Amino acid sequence: KQVVSTQSTGNDVRGFVHFFERNVDLLCEQSSHMKSSYKDVLTWFGESPNTDSEEYLKMLSTFQTAVVESIKRCPHPLPDCVAYLKPVKPKTTTQSSAIIKPKPTAMQVDLANSLKNSALFKKTQSEISMNT
Repeated sequence: KQVVSTQSTGNDVRGFVHFFERNVDLLCEQSSHMKSSYKDVLTWFGESPNTDSEEYLKMLSTFQTAVVESIKRCPHPLPDCVAYLKPVKPKTTTQSSAIIKPKPTAMQVDLANSLKNSALFKKTQSEISMNT
């Protein structure tokens, strides 16, 4: 009876090893695909394919934070897609406290329209608030 249990244990060990070898192979394939995709992204953005991911993602995060902060400080009307990034001031009831907003320049309108069409701002409000 012990021979059967030893043989059964041997099969269990072989099955266990085979299962994890297969998982390691799949992880290697996924890793290779991720590395290739990352290099494609770097190339698309004009970066060296050898750029460290930590360095690159930190740069993107810094850029996104700076853009969002700039939008929050902008005194001009914003396109609907980014308007929610700007804090809303409480409305006052008196007419004398009405603030006259200067008209945006053509360059500011062009910038706002390009931001409106930018993939960076296609995120939903919940995605943005989760990242801050």
